[in-house]
Amino acid sequence: MKKLAYSSDDVGYTLAYDLGCMKAFDEGISTHADVMFDSPHTEEVLRWLKERPWLSIGWHRHLWETPVADPALIPHMVDEEGRFRWRHHNQQWMAEVPYAEAYTEFMAEMDRCYAILGKYPDICTVVQVEPKNELEQAFKDVCDKLGIMYGFKKAERLERWKDLDMESWCFGPNNYRLEDMVFQKGGFNPWTTGKKFNPPYDLAIFKDYNTTRNMMSIQWDNDDQICWTNGHTGYLDDYIMQESSATIHRVEELRGCCDPKIKEWIIENKIELVNFRDALLGTHDYQNHLKEINSPLWAGNFK
Repeated sequence: MKKLAYSSDDVGYTLAYDLGCMKAFDEGISTHADVMFDSPHTEEVLRWLKERPWLSIGWHRHLWETPVADPALIPHMVDEEGRFRWRHHNQQWMAEVPYAEAYTEFMAEMDRCYAILGKYPDICTVVQVEPKNELEQAFKDVCDKLGIMYGFKKAERLERWKDLDMESWCFGPNNYRLEDMVFQKGGFNPWTTGKKFNPPYDLAIFKDYNTTRNMMSIQWDNDDQICWTNGHTGYLDDYIMQESSATIHRVEELRGCCDPKIKEWIIENKIELVNFRDALLGTHDYQNHLKEINSPLWAGNFK
């Protein structure tokens, strides 16, 4: 059966944003929470996620907000306001961070995760496999130490993850394969593939941005393939409007994630919703949840 994993990105951003994400989890098709552990609402949203164990959890490395570690322990990472000194700009300064400081911050973020959620994230998608600086090396080492899966290609992963077949996944809303992705620091960037994809966050073209249409354009190569797509499924507030270049498109991505037409499309095309843990490890946590609540999206209800 064709499988679809849907990631809600930027979880933890603000209260307003996370209320939208909860709608995507509870009323939409989102199966995965990609959490920014340095954001204003992280601790509260982790408590909410603990009540939703059928979701998988991702580490959406951010480094734009406020460090979790004591600022006195990471002087090369913070500004006079106690926030990350590079924030949206001057990210080249991250290359100046000593290994010990970066390791301290990343472990503090994961300690925050474990203290509230009772586990570490299932996956991280932004690891530099060949670290270019000490910050990237520290990040990779923390993921390795805690067993957090990363790496789209088998050659990039630790031995424990070598058998995972992410190379065969497609990336929605159109059929993106791994070889089509342009890898940059922080992960792949489908905007630069030259293929038609969701428009970038330009308010001028918002009227043409239709996530329902985009998702329904996904093409699977075969009936066993997994597709991964994502959205920034939250509401807006003044903080996000000031801090982010991705603004009103977020509410459209939330609308599309909850659109009854998407649910009808999933049922008619017999698409199995899975979280990332299910896709990677062969578990059935998300489908078991759908079965428990007798959702029409449970694959066992498909005619």
